[in-house]
Amino acid sequence: MPKDTKILLSQQHYVDLLNKEFFKRKLEIEQLVFEVFGNISVAIKPLISEIVGHPIESKISKGERFLDSPYYVLDIPKIQTIENLLLCRIVVSWGRGIMIYIIGIGSYKNQVKKLEKIMLSCYNSLWEMDYEKQEKCIDDDYWKVVGLEPFVLLNEPELLIQKIKNYLSVISQSE
Repeated sequence: MPKDTKILLSQQHYVDLLNKEFFKRKLEIEQLVFEVFGNISVAIKPLISEIVGHPIESKISKGERFLDSPYYVLDIPKIQTIENLLLCRIVVSWGRGIMIYIIGIGSYKNQVKKLEKIMLSCYNSLWEMDYEKQEKCIDDDYWKVVGLEPFVLLNEPELLIQKIKNYLSVISQSE
């Protein structure tokens, strides 16, 4: 039996529901972010393919509830297995900025660990994207680092691509 609740929308809720312009702008932003992601993917896939030794694909996804805000994610490569994985994940989170995650699992863990001096090490759970949580992970099978970037780099994707290339060049250097 449902609870006896009285849910009331405020006047502001009605105004927001009628605001078609906001949703048009949101769709425009989404399309532009996906275009930038496409450019990043074309530039970065060959570099990661060279490091891992085989061709890879990328994946773009989106959601509405990352820390209560919409977000867009580019994974290079598309995740198929996590036993040995080198992953570059770019997250555009409304209200926060651009987060560049480099994740190394298995044989790539130590390569990614080389980035800890130039990027922020993330010790929270492997797939959690909240860079503000720095809980030490008990599982030592992976290493995850994150770089935080301003939204303005969406207008200068070549700078964003160069930053990622710089991170990958550190990873690809021999010990």
